[in-house]
Amino acid sequence: MIICRISRHSQLLSYRPIRPPHTYRYFAHLCQCLTMASRRFARSRCLFVIPVVCVLSAAQTLSRPAVIKMYEASVDLRPSGVTIHKCAVVLPEGLLHVEIRRQQLPQRRAVRSVYEYSLSKRQLEALKTVLIDEKLSNSPPFEKPTRPFAVPYFRGFYATISREQGKQSVGYFSSNSEFEASPAWTYSASRDVIQRWKKSQTTLVPLVTWLHEAISMPLPKSTKGSHACGTDPF
Repeated sequence: MIICRISRHSQLLSYRPIRPPHTYRYFAHLCQCLTMASRRFARSRCLFVIPVVCVLSAAQTLSRPAVIKMYEASVDLRPSGVTIHKCAVVLPEGLLHVEIRRQQLPQRRAVRSVYEYSLSKRQLEALKTVLIDEKLSNSPPFEKPTRPFAVPYFRGFYATISREQGKQSVGYFSSNSEFEASPAWTYSASRDVIQRWKKSQTTLVPLVTWLHEAISMPLPKSTKGSHACGTDPF
């Protein structure tokens, strides 16, 4: 990131590189500096004016609080299993940021893809309807499973929702019927927690369905780096 410094004795801009602790603040500062420079050139006797356009970057936009942040994972640790981690962040202005990591065993590395696009009014209204549902609002907090996992296949969903009273966390953890019937499944959590996972899985069907529909369409890829998703809970 580069910021500008305007000399009091000259209309020239001088730049110095810095290491910004926060992209949003320094991007905003850069825009402010360039705007001031443009006005100075305009007031001078120069025959030209430098136009300045400050565009919101993805990093700046993603620094705002999210309406909801969702994680979904399908993990298959068998010899040729496929593991997929998805993260979706919805911002107040309707921007959807999606990150997907896919790994096919025995490959050691996962392939990461990042997408961004603006949700339609219909999609935002559908999400709002899901989030204000009373069953979802009263859903118990997500209780993470105990590691290491004792089964080779599992899936999970986790979301943090911005509410007036703070953030709400919801989610569930599950496997297929074969592994859930085995004694090893109880190593992941107590039977009471497992029952709450099953109840939450039913409650969260509308939210998971909304996520699947939102990311099922062809999404425009993004080359911009972001830390919007943070640490994957699975």
